[in-house]
Amino acid sequence: MQIKFYLKNNPRKKFLLSSKKDDIPIIKILKIINQSSLGFAVIKVKDKYKIFTDGDFRRNIVKDSHFIFKKSSQIKSKKNITIDINETMYRAYRLMSKKQINCVLVSQNKKIFSYLTLHEINESLSPERLNLDKEKLKKFNLDISKHLIRYNFANLFIKEN
Repeated sequence: MQIKFYLKNNPRKKFLLSSKKDDIPIIKILKIINQSSLGFAVIKVKDKYKIFTDGDFRRNIVKDSHFIFKKSSQIKSKKNITIDINETMYRAYRLMSKKQINCVLVSQNKKIFSYLTLHEINESLSPERLNLDKEKLKKFNLDISKHLIRYNFANLFIKEN
């Protein structure tokens, strides 16, 4: 599946904050992260993008009790990983696994306009889903325990990495 088809059915809202200067208070960025419930915020300053994650903030707050009063210009950011909208979800998954990241920014014509999370990629690529609809369970008398036993049995043959 191409990323553009996935994003067409899953539009994005308020994850990007544009600013003329790189001096956004950390507290404002945290509010954006909390309001969006994404676990991250993307800040665009001129033509550059910075991504801030709640995990990065938690780690910094533990090290520096005054961190919350800093501004975005004082925070060293990681290099953003982007993928083109015409790539496939499989390519995005491989990229995120290789880089060990949970979020990748999606670009079109070298401009960031969306994102993908590892969780949603896993959901969309999963070859098997177990949807437990009560009506279907009753109608077809499905035995879920046998299905779960098969998963546990197969798990015995999977090695780490």
